Amino acid sequence: MRASFSLCTVTSAFFIAAFCSGVSVMISVLPVLRTASSESSFSFCAMSFANLVASFIAPSSVVRLGDDKSGPSQPAFTRDGRAALVTRDGDSFISILTVDGTKVEHSKRDLSAGMRPYGLDVSADGSIAVVANIGRGNGDNDTVSVIDLQAQPFRVVETVVVGQTPEGIALSPDGKLCAVVVMNGSNKPRESPFYNANGKLLLYRVDGTKLVPAAAAWIGRWSQGIAFSADSRTILVQNMVEKEIFVLRWDGSTLQDTGQRIKTNGGPAGIRTISRP
Repeated sequence: MRASFSLCTVTSAFFIAAFCSGVSVMISVLPVLRTASSESSFSFCAMSFANLVASFIAPSSVVRLGDDKSGPSQPAFTRDGRAALVTRDGDSFISILTVDGTKVEHSKRDLSAGMRPYGLDVSADGSIAVVANIGRGNGDNDTVSVIDLQAQPFRVVETVVVGQTPEGIALSPDGKLCAVVVMNGSNKPRESPFYNANGKLLLYRVDGTKLVPAAAAWIGRWSQGIAFSADSRTILVQNMVEKEIFVLRWDGSTLQDTGQRIKTNGGPAGIRTISRP
């Protein structure tokens, strides 16, 4: 079957998982991206909060990106709502889409950031986007890239080496930090020369379009999604093997594991906190 993905199957599987450190955590166990047809395409929906818990949302636009191996992965709208970015880990491009009401079109401009761009986030002020390039998973160090959204046209302006397989990536609500979840070989067999017992959480200070190392902490294995609290002080990290979420705190200079763990029924693979308007 050829690869095709749709952002339109939403069920009522959203629920409040926990209240920790003043954070309301929303966890989705539904397949937001799903195989849908015979061509590589991406479907966009206009979603209100009420829509999020609806049983089904019909796509407003369907955009074909690349060929059947392009692998559309994660979308993100710019803050003005006039454009969207979509990572394509199948052919290592990031597509830029134009948005005019319910009309969404491929701008015909695709960015090249690194090998297999996957995770994606846009800053609260709309000035930059960050992309996690997960690589081939063969033990090499992989990268994270910064996209300048103030430049016309959008362009990749910074790429930093972060380690093996950066899966989750998030910008803090205050715009000061970029957090990266690195698997660090923790998803590999123990006999692999690239195996490590723990993943890493890396924190970078955002300096314009530059990422400056700020702190790091050990996390669990095969780590996935990441989310900030509204005050940018609490960081949640999902760990697939342990089936739990680590809770870490940032005090402005030090990153600490609080020791608090939120247990989940299965391996958690996606998390998002509700953004303030």
